[in-house]
Amino acid sequence: MWPPYRWLRRQLKDKAGLSAAVMTTIIAAVIFLTIYWLAAMLQDETKIAYQSLVSNFTQGPYQLPDFISRIPWLGNYLQEWLDRLTNDRAEAATQLADWAKQWLGEFAKFLVVSVTTS
Repeated sequence: MWPPYRWLRRQLKDKAGLSAAVMTTIIAAVIFLTIYWLAAMLQDETKIAYQSLVSNFTQGPYQLPDFISRIPWLGNYLQEWLDRLTNDRAEAATQLADWAKQWLGEFAKFLVVSVTTS
């Protein structure tokens, strides 16, 4: 950012005061807009993933892929978890929604802290 700063400093004919403030504002705006854009994109992707999961719950019983079900201890555990998840779809959808809200809330707090400390 040094060359644009020097150019701006020559254009404003100042000794670093105003040009430094303008460059700081531009850099902060770029960072903020990038984080905002990424958060909006993540929110859209989360919404799509949630809708996809909810629509997939209306289908029949699920079986794990063979290579996963053959893993000792983990395959049986995951299949039982998947069976519980698909047997009580309303509870599963509620749990997924709660997890998504909690995760997005924590992510939003992180973004606020990151932006305010920058």
